[in-house]
Amino acid sequence: MPNERIARGRELKRIRQDGCYANSPDTQQQAAIADQHAQNIPALLLMRQNGAESDGWRDLPFWWPVIVSPINAITSVFSAETTHNAAAI
Repeated sequence: MPNERIARGRELKRIRQDGCYANSPDTQQQAAIADQHAQNIPALLLMRQNGAESDGWRDLPFWWPVIVSPINAITSVFSAETTHNAAAI
């Protein structure tokens, strides 16, 4: 079963009351549900923002993806470049 959740009809303002850009389209409840499902595999939240001009957007709807990392994921770091004398950990 896919680990995805979809929300439609979102009316998030582009600029928050504190003057910063909106950077989190999901609610606390949606994030909590995603965390419950994202135990061993990632979860994908798809938020359909209405994109109204009155909310600071371009008057076009769009999908806002949120990827939730699995809680049981092993922390890892990737680098495309390494130094020649770097020791393996």
